[in-house]
Amino acid sequence: MTLYHQLLSKTLEENQLAERAAELGARIMTGLQQTLGEHKAVKAIRGKGLMIGIEVDRPCSDLVKEALDQGLLISVQADKVIRLLPALVISDKEADMIVERVAALILGFINK
Repeated sequence: MTLYHQLLSKTLEENQLAERAAELGARIMTGLQQTLGEHKAVKAIRGKGLMIGIEVDRPCSDLVKEALDQGLLISVQADKVIRLLPALVISDKEADMIVERVAALILGFINK
């Protein structure tokens, strides 16, 4: 193992980043499910840790530019899955802001 990998592993363990990612991911997923989960155009909200995908019933690649215009960084996979990959070091407040802003972005898109 290289020195870089040793330091990275030590940092992840000392700061409990894996546990924190699971906690924040659950917080974001719960918020998204509460906000978007009942909408018929949202087919699934899934994730593991801070890797989160929101599947919609229509192509949504246009959302990438719209999100960037709003200061959000998302990607779209398989033409209908909005992917979120927030940083491991976000705060609870930032996690809540992600839910609020991403949900508004998606609702605006699917309600057009």
